[in-house]
Amino acid sequence: MKPSPTISRRRAVEAIRAGFALGVLAVCLAGVAGAEPEAGRPDLADVEAACATENPFLVTACYPLPEGAGTSPAVDPGALVVLRDSPTDAQHFRLVRAGEIGAVWGLAYSRPEHAVYAAAFHKRQVAFGPGGPGAIYRVDLDAGMVSLFATVPDAGADQHSPQVRGADNSAARWAGKTSLGDIDLNDAATELYVMNLFDRRIYRFAVPGGALLGSFAHGAAAEPWAADARPFGLAFHAGRVFHGVVNSAATSDLGSDLEAVVFASAPDGRDMARVAALDLDEPRGSMRLIGRNITSLRWRPWTDLPNVNDFAAHAVYPMPILADLELDAADNLILGFRDRLPDMLRILTYILNDAPGEPFGLGMGDILRAVRAGPAWTATARPEHYDDATDLADESSQGGLAAVPALDTVVNTMLGADRNGAPTTGLLWYANPTGRKVRREDVCVDERMLAWLPEMPVGPARAHQPEARTALDSDVSMPAAARLTLGDVESLCGATWTPTPTATPTASATPSPSATATPTSTPTRTPTATPSPSPTQTPTATATATPSPEPAPIYLPLILRDPPCDPRRPGIDVVLVIDASTSMRDPTRAGRPKLDAARDAASLFLGELDLPVDRAGVVGFNAAAWLAAPLTGDRAALEGALAGIEMAQLTRIDLGLRAALTELRGPRALPDRQAAVIVLTDGRNNPEPVAAAVAAAGDVKAAGIRLFTIGLGDDVETDALRAMASRPTDYFFAPDGEDLAAVYRSIAGAFDPCPPERFWPRQ
Repeated sequence: MKPSPTISRRRAVEAIRAGFALGVLAVCLAGVAGAEPEAGRPDLADVEAACATENPFLVTACYPLPEGAGTSPAVDPGALVVLRDSPTDAQHFRLVRAGEIGAVWGLAYSRPEHAVYAAAFHKRQVAFGPGGPGAIYRVDLDAGMVSLFATVPDAGADQHSPQVRGADNSAARWAGKTSLGDIDLNDAATELYVMNLFDRRIYRFAVPGGALLGSFAHGAAAEPWAADARPFGLAFHAGRVFHGVVNSAATSDLGSDLEAVVFASAPDGRDMARVAALDLDEPRGSMRLIGRNITSLRWRPWTDLPNVNDFAAHAVYPMPILADLELDAADNLILGFRDRLPDMLRILTYILNDAPGEPFGLGMGDILRAVRAGPAWTATARPEHYDDATDLADESSQGGLAAVPALDTVVNTMLGADRNGAPTTGLLWYANPTGRKVRREDVCVDERMLAWLPEMPVGPARAHQPEARTALDSDVSMPAAARLTLGDVESLCGATWTPTPTATPTASATPSPSATATPTSTPTRTPTATPSPSPTQTPTATATATPSPEPAPIYLPLILRDPPCDPRRPGIDVVLVIDASTSMRDPTRAGRPKLDAARDAASLFLGELDLPVDRAGVVGFNAAAWLAAPLTGDRAALEGALAGIEMAQLTRIDLGLRAALTELRGPRALPDRQAAVIVLTDGRNNPEPVAAAVAAAGDVKAAGIRLFTIGLGDDVETDALRAMASRPTDYFFAPDGEDLAAVYRSIAGAFDPCPPERFWPRQ
């Protein structure tokens, strides 16, 4: 079918005001299944009428490819897509461009306002919108405008590399840890709840005004595993706020510690209770990759350095996020799990050709049911209730869920396969009583196709013809998936709404046992364990004294542009401090000594420098420390120094650091240089206590030298190495020597705001 011509935003707004509304941020609309393709476009009455059927209109998040991945610089695809099930997966129409909101995940629809809310999301190679990591955007369907509804406090810094369209290496480790997660509205659409992934608190905002009403800690903040708790999903149901948390097991690295827990509380965080829990250390089937043996989908502990070296183009390393929650007609909980990996790895590396050796991630989450049992819910992973297997894998969920109000059905974002076995993204509809698939729609499968579609579908009003339940469509296969992951999905019906005037809510005047005086609390990456996760409330006077700014239109160019990036920088002087204790003879998973892997990784790092403008030195340490190579731009001399490192007993990290400091502040030091030390160790400071190493690190940092620390294997003093680093993100952990190359590559990217592999020159 030939797409309808694009119309102007002004004309679209006029059409909406005339009664022909649809729309959402960056959106598409599918025509009514069973109607002729060229029939009139759905109007607001159609959207409302569809809420009484099993096939309402939906909105889901797509992620644009980086510029250069086979796309035209003039193409700005939709960030969100509105659709409903159709026989040919066609007539998806964009309403607002991706450049206006950037990457988003959490979605909520306010039926009284005819407005969609979308929360910023951290995803590698996909930039934030103009509101940054804490932004919540609002699309007024009656006015046709996007505005910044509110900014969530303490949502973290923008961790993307300056040139997001390149490799964006610095963003990888922050997936699931910064910016925002899921959002939801209460039944009256007068309060919006949002999960802050950085400070791990749930924030409440008044709707539509945007005033901050308060915040409270997630339910696992008092658990022994609070440091590894990663909250994400939200749902409002029966006057309670539900939220999902996983024990990421990042500290122990034990699969047996993986767990998903659902908590429920009053809207202000009081009366917090653990209502469901699920052991995640269970078999989950497998994935069948093209040209590769079957790959296990068993959940693994979170790591910032997943071992994907055994993969060519597609990588699998499942790490769980409990991303969304819904409840069915029988009051059973539906759990939507997302895999963290696709948000960490690059998008379509084989097209960008900018990262030889790094595949792109295929994420296979899960959709599970927890059955109501009195005041709580009982969750089990086996046997599976929802049949989410596809031709690609035994699991397919991307984490997003949307309840269909008319019938007992749920929609789940998924990753499946087309007829050629290639991955493709879309939505699956499930009947809740049976768990069987009843519909499927492929979405976001071709960026250029999305970009060519009309900004807003308009047309004459027509009567809506409700559809009876049909068999699962035999959908038309579309081009291979462009993004290989979707965000959240939301029904354009929202909660059941009774149009009764409701006063704008205010925060409770009665403080809870642990009240926060203002909404601008000090950010902490790890929640403090307290006797109970008491809600944090903001007194009424305080909450209204510093409201979020009034929503205002955002005016942007058609293309999302990065801030100007100057590739020029001062020269770098860096000393590589390498552990040469006898334990470095131990084999890596590839069977070679750890020291050999360290030499190769250090050599890779040297290749990332601009030698001889940049300079490097080499220090080895065991019972003593020695300067193997002074600061030089001579690559051959540096390689020779690495090859000449010899092992001996003991581990004097402190002496290695002091040798590096002496070199960087000695007669060879030059002014106006970026000075840094990278220290690698596989053990504990020995025989001196670790305090000696911490003190030496303090002297290095006091001299204005940036210090990176790398812990190799499971016998390192993690807390000390993290404290020794210049900042938390300057500590790296490598489970195995074969992981060191990725670590040193990441550190190389931290030196330069515009390294060549990430800097795309402007025309």
